[in-house]
Parts: sequence; C-alpha cells; structure tokens
Amino acid sequence: MRDEVRTEVETALLGRWRGGGLLLLDGPIFPTPRVLAMEGNPYAELYRGLVRRRVEAARGVEAVGVVKRVGMSTYYARCRGLGVDDDTLVKNEASRLFGRRGAFAAVVGPVEIRAGGFAKYCWYAAAGVGRDLHVVRVEGLDPELAERGAEAVAAVMGPGGAPLPIALADRIARRLNGGVVRLLAGLSPLRLTYEGLEAVGRALEAP
Repeated sequence: MRDEVRTEVETALLGRWRGGGLLLLDGPIFPTPRVLAMEGNPYAELYRGLVRRRVEAARGVEAVGVVKRVGMSTYYARCRGLGVDDDTLVKNEASRLFGRRGAFAAVVGPVEIRAGGFAKYCWYAAAGVGRDLHVVRVEGLDPELAERGAEAVAAVMGPGGAPLPIALADRIARRLNGGVVRLLAGLSPLRLTYEGLEAVGRALEAP
C-alpha cells in the first residue's frame, strides 16, 4: 500500500510543479509492475489508473525518474541479448571504455519500456568516483529529455551511488519520517508491537 500512496502523493506534487529546470524524481517516471499485463485483474486496473494520472501530470514538465537499484533489472541486457543484469552490463561496458579508476561520466541507451498503454524512454548513467563505479537508470516520457537527464545525473553522482540532489532529499525525508514515527509512537494509547518497536528504533537511527 505504501507504494500506491507514495505514487499518488508524488503525482499530486508533480501536477502542481511550476518550477524551471530539470526535476529529478526518486524512482521511475511511472511504475511498471507485472500486474499491469494481467488483463481482467482489478489490481491491474488500479495501477493503470495510477500510471495514467502520473503520465498526465508529467506531460509538459521537465521531469525524469532516477532508479537507483538496477541490479535486478534486465531491460538493457534483453535488448543486447545477454543473460546478465543491467547493472553488471553497464559497468562492464563503462569499465572497458574508461577503466575502473578515476572520475568519468557516461550514458548508455536508449531503451524503450511500454506498460499500461504508455511508453517511457531510459538511459543508464554511469559515473566513476575514485575506485567506485555507480549506475542508475534515468527515465523520461521523451527520449531526448531522458538522455539529457541521464547526462545531468551522471555529472552529479555522489559517492553513495545516487545523484547528490536526490541523496540530500532522501536524507531530509528520512529525518521527517523518523520524526513522524516518534510522534505517532508517543501519541498511541496502545503498547507497541515488536515490529512497532523496531520501526521506532530505525527512526531513531535515521541520519
């Protein structure tokens, strides 16, 4: 349920965005769960509605989605006919071109993904930071916007494997989330369950 709520909140904010420049979203430009391909499934219809509203809100906005964990993704690898994950494939290609040491930024793509009757275009941004090599997928509703977004993301990749603007926003969000959890725990008239205590403990440890 959290993913659906997050998608709705992000979509509402995206529809109200009036700023200039490139807007980075932490996650896909729109979600593509497997259930979207299940005809007649009521949950699939729900997600199609979420995707449709997301696409409508993103039209006319210079927005791209940044997917940080691509180790389970095989979109690009399938296009190349290879049996590896996208993270491994892009890292191998970047290493072959630039080596494993030193600072560099590169983009690989595009890959078109269709789901729920909509299409998104993806580029993989690879950045070498010292001995580390990080890869993220940058998604947009327009192929040129996605490529431009990938180039911008690759240029601001941080040592933690995420572009610096998203890493900063994520850190602030974790602090806010931790504060909400602590507040709710203090207001609750019921004793916390073991899972609830674990959630509070994680909130207290948020940076």
